Amino acid sequence: MNAVRLEDLHWVAGILEGEGCFRSKTTSLRKDGNSRYHYPAVEVNMADEDVIRRLQTIMGVGNVHGPYGKHPAHPDWKPMWRWSVQKKHDAEEVMTLVYPIMGSRRRQKIEDILGLVPA
Repeated sequence: MNAVRLEDLHWVAGILEGEGCFRSKTTSLRKDGNSRYHYPAVEVNMADEDVIRRLQTIMGVGNVHGPYGKHPAHPDWKPMWRWSVQKKHDAEEVMTLVYPIMGSRRRQKIEDILGLVPA
């Protein structure tokens, strides 16, 4: 992960507060589905490609996906872009960095995902 300037971290937190998703994803480790693995993930979906690319540039982790979502029945819909952080360590680091400056609802979600105990 990049060293992040405080003003950039606040910008990232603002985007995550308004448009972000913090979640725990589950995947099967075996083909029979008997073994499950949970890992944290961070995602932002929006129509603004420049914002999505700036998130990835500032944080230095995750992937940019898109454009997607064009629908023949809705030609006026804008294409969507996604920044997703799926690697466990990277997602944990993003969540830990923004945690102190997030609103209470997002802090609670991060606590639930990472098993944090509030200070």
